[in-house]
Amino acid sequence: MFADRFYQDLGAAVMSHVFFWYIKMLEGLQAKNKSIMKSTLLNELMKIPKDATLITVQGVEMQVIDKDEAVRLLDSDPNDSNIHECTLSSGHFLFQTENRILVSLYKVV
Repeated sequence: MFADRFYQDLGAAVMSHVFFWYIKMLEGLQAKNKSIMKSTLLNELMKIPKDATLITVQGVEMQVIDKDEAVRLLDSDPNDSNIHECTLSSGHFLFQTENRILVSLYKVV
């Protein structure tokens, strides 16, 4: 009787620890996937031809804006939490994310 209860308690404790480590592993994979998304977006922006004005990236159609509009968008997000700026050899881009998902892409001309 005691042995049965002991192994039951031991099994519950082991499962609790396994569950804890499984959650930690998933959090690590989630963090890794976020950096992969950023890397993938950066790679896709680098592939855009310099003279391109009509293109879709990750299902989002790129919009062409002027420098004044770019400044307005950047000023609307002073903490840099949603609007991000990227200057590459293929152009000057702004993009907006929500929950780390691309929702808007702008090319500044």
